[in-house]
Amino acid sequence: MNITFDYPWRENNPVTIRDLLNHTAGIEDIGLWQVFSTKSTSTTPLEYLFTKNAFVMKVRTISGARFSYSNMRYSFLGLIIEKITQKPYSLYISLLSGHLF
Repeated sequence: MNITFDYPWRENNPVTIRDLLNHTAGIEDIGLWQVFSTKSTSTTPLEYLFTKNAFVMKVRTISGARFSYSNMRYSFLGLIIEKITQKPYSLYISLLSGHLF
């Protein structure tokens, strides 16, 4: 999977996981029309969200500079978890919750 970012400040101000968690990454939300507009061959819902459309995620502000709430950031964090664990996010959370509760 390849997600393209339009982020002119990336060299000096990388987007961090902390920025994603704090809603200060500067990444714009995708619109609902983008989510439901085409078909996908993705294997997980999060991968589907990010790959079904050939679009560029725009970073509107320098990371860490401005708070802007967005569910998209948490979806992106879920996708990071999927790629690191090689498991669908829903399965990872189920396995994790079995150890927490």
